[in-house]
Amino acid sequence: MAIKFLINPIAGGQRGRRYWQALHRGCQRLGYAEGRDFSLEWTHTERLAEQARRAAAYWNRVVAVGGDGTVRAVAEGLFQAGTDAALGVIPLGTGNDFSRAVGFDRLWAQRRRFGLAHVIQRLSVGPTAALDVLTLNDWLCFVSYASTGLDAYLSYAYERLRRRPVWQMLLRGRLINECAYGALGLRYHCIRLPPLHLHIRVPSTGWTTLTIPHHTCAVIVSNVTSYAGGSPLTPGSSPRDGCFEVTVVPRLWSFALLIAARGLPFLRRRCRLQTHQANEARLSLPSGYAVQVDGEDHTAHLAGATALSIRVAGQIRVVCP
Repeated sequence: MAIKFLINPIAGGQRGRRYWQALHRGCQRLGYAEGRDFSLEWTHTERLAEQARRAAAYWNRVVAVGGDGTVRAVAEGLFQAGTDAALGVIPLGTGNDFSRAVGFDRLWAQRRRFGLAHVIQRLSVGPTAALDVLTLNDWLCFVSYASTGLDAYLSYAYERLRRRPVWQMLLRGRLINECAYGALGLRYHCIRLPPLHLHIRVPSTGWTTLTIPHHTCAVIVSNVTSYAGGSPLTPGSSPRDGCFEVTVVPRLWSFALLIAARGLPFLRRRCRLQTHQANEARLSLPSGYAVQVDGEDHTAHLAGATALSIRVAGQIRVVCP
């Protein structure tokens, strides 16, 4: 199998830069010839989806080396390409929720015991399965989750913080990033949503309208079970069933318990979240509210939108770790 690695150089506190040579040596150890059996390429934020689309025309496997944002852009490129190229992941981000849900985090952990070549081989020749691809307003693809409310505003605030030169030097590594999110959470804990109307299409019954009450903390549309770095958002859901889950987080304490469930999973049952399964949804949203997609801020990209429309647009292939 021919495999292409798209490496985010700044993922995980610059860890992406360290793995270029390691991946190169691992491929050579397996007897892979560069240019024929494998290739490595640095990612460029503004054109990553295009890089993945071009890679899908030649390579059987395209591996996103980075966090959930890198995975999202690579999946978008594979979906646009329309080939049978399968998505693989080496998780180097802060949250890595897609990798946690699908199993790439467990495969990556095996490098400590079996070596990096073992991971590369599994990504190269392992079996594949279908993966749902969702679209937001029919142009932005994603595979993990999208949301508005408190968590989206924290992503927006974190992105603004990261643009400052001093913070660019400090925000390196998962622990520091999580501390930054925690501090922002304390500062902006009062962020709430206005009354909203949520229209969802359920496969068995058709369209239903739900009212999101005033002071709701967040509305999350998810395709995977893991959220915010390992919280069990929708246990038992599937990323390949042609549906997604819409979860309404009503209060701040519910959100706090959900985040705490990363280390104490039993707390998930005490969150009292409302979850609805659908294959299409439309949420009215006044301008000025933050939106995050797969852990990254997309508020500016959706500034003119008066509603968020989400649907299952199709599927791509993903390596089974």
